[in-house]
Amino acid sequence: MAETKKYDMIDLPLKRFDDLERQLAMQNILKKPILTVGEAAEYLDLSTSQIYKLTSSRQLPSFCPNGKKLYLRRVDIDEWVLGKPNYSTAQLQSQALQGLASRKR
Repeated sequence: MAETKKYDMIDLPLKRFDDLERQLAMQNILKKPILTVGEAAEYLDLSTSQIYKLTSSRQLPSFCPNGKKLYLRRVDIDEWVLGKPNYSTAQLQSQALQGLASRKR
């Protein structure tokens, strides 16, 4: 039991340090307008292979200026994330009523 507490006392500060490190990395990502694949993966909480799949299928815009390293604009990523919202039933009904009202005019 005492051995477990000893490891907990060591592990807890290490976990907190790791959390702080991740938060700082995310703050740096949020300041950058252009991201690498790794940074984009961190930003979206996806794997780098998933980012490569999205860019190769042209679902996510990217740039490859020298033919080697891939870059993504954070603005493009944000637009992609927000591009296809799942509206609630109430929102869909409201949009339908607005569409009908505009047709009657």
